[in-house]
Amino acid sequence: MNKDNRHASLTIIVCLAVLNIGATVIGSGGSRESRQANLVHAVSPADLVLQATDPVGDTAKLGFEYDPRVAYVRSSKGEAPIKLPASAKNVNLRVCDYGWHRDRPGELRNLQYEAFDSASAQIGDGSWDLEIAPDTTKPSVRVISPKNGTMVTPGETIEIVVAGEESQPATTCIRRLTLVDPALNTQSSPETPQKACEGKQSTSEHHFHYTVPRDAEPGLLSFTAAAEDWAKNIGFETFDLIYLPAGLTGVWTTEGRLTKPDEEYGYSIYAAFSFTFNPRTGAVECGTLTKHYCGSARISFLPGREKGAGGWCAITFTPAANVFKIVAHGLRQGNELKFLSIKPTGEYIPNRYRKDCPGTEPTFDWTGLFAVGPILPEGITIAMPLMSSHTTVTKHESSRSGFDLNHKVELYLPRENR
Repeated sequence: MNKDNRHASLTIIVCLAVLNIGATVIGSGGSRESRQANLVHAVSPADLVLQATDPVGDTAKLGFEYDPRVAYVRSSKGEAPIKLPASAKNVNLRVCDYGWHRDRPGELRNLQYEAFDSASAQIGDGSWDLEIAPDTTKPSVRVISPKNGTMVTPGETIEIVVAGEESQPATTCIRRLTLVDPALNTQSSPETPQKACEGKQSTSEHHFHYTVPRDAEPGLLSFTAAAEDWAKNIGFETFDLIYLPAGLTGVWTTEGRLTKPDEEYGYSIYAAFSFTFNPRTGAVECGTLTKHYCGSARISFLPGREKGAGGWCAITFTPAANVFKIVAHGLRQGNELKFLSIKPTGEYIPNRYRKDCPGTEPTFDWTGLFAVGPILPEGITIAMPLMSSHTTVTKHESSRSGFDLNHKVELYLPRENR
């Protein structure tokens, strides 16, 4: 065998239903010591668990070594034989419809092979035992209706349609869908029968119902929808309904990033609030004698990094989102609403984050320095009165401390005036 053949590779259709499989090469009698086991060896990866090398093409690589007498290997499982030349040191296994997708994860599937010399004489046979690894693919979930940010009123019953989907590389199907409401009550769909996905996408849909409490607090009504498969993988999706009392209604979104020489991360804020004007001073007023806030907001974090002694540490916030109450400030002067801003009712928004640093154990710390609302004292200015049902204003801000923010404020007329 010449030098050029040592790194040859071949793509064959072996169709294992998932990309991650455990593979063991054994003799026809099931013993690693048999002569057949020495004809063909699976040598990479060393742990014999294949990892996806091309998720889009559904391929994974397996490396072989052959006895010098072997010219080629022929393998079949009831279909057309697969001929694998000994020059193919690396084989790309492509997932497709080979019949094994109906098997449950953890079951061993035996694939027979025969080894031939250069004269096409059979010099041995054996088998490959392939194990479908546990399904670790999370199903996706989405809320079909209502739209995120839909306005609701106390006593109103809302139909919430949730859909889940298991992608094709997964080997198990959707088990059930769940919905957790703002009071942490959980609704679940009926369980689907346990089965394998048979190489196709598995989908599920359920219609939940939620009644807005008569004493609902103003702001975001936050829900979590989830899809769980039979391998206990769970995908999540959060969404909000909005309840706000009478008055002008505001929806404020911020895309923020903190960038320092030794620290960087990103986050987004979604806030809903309502307010009126003091008829004498024009100042923004909100809340009641018992509820001293205008609405609520959610801050969601993206993974970040922080420089440590051994290099950059990965930062993951736990939880990845945090909901908090807010107040609004501003002043109407003539035909403008000036200095409009929102702030948390507390001084900080404490969040715990995990640091994974090179060569060390994970550590945990707390932080609360997040720019909520405008960072410049002039806030947001909006022309008044509103000439249509709603007005949108955008603004970009940056600071020497490293914050870079993009704000979008949507202001709606009181419902009775729309």
